[in-house]
Amino acid sequence: MASKAKSKKTEHYTLLRAIYVVFLGLIIALFVGLGIAAFYETPKRPEQSSLAQETNYAKEPTPQAVEAQKAFDKQMKDYEENKLGPYNRNVSIITLVIAVVILTVGLLFSGRFLVLSDGILLGGVFTLLYSILRATMANNIRFTFIVVAVSLAVTIFLGFWKFLRRPKK
Repeated sequence: MASKAKSKKTEHYTLLRAIYVVFLGLIIALFVGLGIAAFYETPKRPEQSSLAQETNYAKEPTPQAVEAQKAFDKQMKDYEENKLGPYNRNVSIITLVIAVVILTVGLLFSGRFLVLSDGILLGGVFTLLYSILRATMANNIRFTFIVVAVSLAVTIFLGFWKFLRRPKK
């Protein structure tokens, strides 16, 4: 009877620990993402003039409205290529570096604080995923490939260190 109660208690704590690890990982990734958004502002998007908006609603837009829409489209293309793309690239690089730091901290604590280190490691993995997502938003396939390659190397190293490495005696 006592072993059944102990088994249920162990199951409860195992589930609670797993929930805590996932929650800590999500909070760490959210902290990094919101921190970057708070201190590294997104470039300001061009505003569409009311004349350009006529092309969206009028049955027969005026020639001025068509020209205004073309000018706005050109501004948006310039914004996406010359401001938003580099911004997403920079955010991807920043989050990649932060993810590596987080993963390193998680590995350093893996011997002493198992649950905490697992949550930190998961947070690093989520941050790494965020970095890859931002890299794809930079609209540069070579850059995205480099970020994914670095992420793959970090993930393989992490897997080796955490699961396959034999501890020193």
